[in-house]
Amino acid sequence: MNVQQRVRQFFHALAAPLVPTDFILIEQVLKPELRELFLRMAPAERNHSIQVYQTLTEQGHRDKDLLAAALLHDVGKIQFPVRLYERVLIVLLTPLMRKLDKKPVKDRQSRLMNLMRAAAEHPQWGADLVQQAGGSEELAWLVRLHHDKLQHPPQNEKEQQLLALQAADRKN
Repeated sequence: MNVQQRVRQFFHALAAPLVPTDFILIEQVLKPELRELFLRMAPAERNHSIQVYQTLTEQGHRDKDLLAAALLHDVGKIQFPVRLYERVLIVLLTPLMRKLDKKPVKDRQSRLMNLMRAAAEHPQWGADLVQQAGGSEELAWLVRLHHDKLQHPPQNEKEQQLLALQAADRKN
């Protein structure tokens, strides 16, 4: 994602209230338990997720699990709330995440280290939350892997959907 896209994303995050059509959308796509998870997300994350959803539907995607994943792919971030300025730090420092070891967040003292760990772990946390709320295995799989790069060309519809989710996430 280039700097211009990141600046646009930042300003979207500043003004991110849900509008009535958003509530209709989430009611149509998410069952009540999953809707509760979505509504626990920070306003900026909800706005981002709706944009990911819109990108996918504009591209013609209609699979219910893929569209639910668009709305819930970042739900794991509710496990470790992040302030907007901290999100900026995460974006700027993401390359360092690859160098972190695998110690749990609670073992770290630094808020910055916790932020970086939360950014790295939120896909797994989100998949766990989705499963606990009764989401399908495919939905949890998409949430879990939304930051993972496939090590081979997509070999089935599920992997094609993962690539579509990842592209829409990067775009927004």
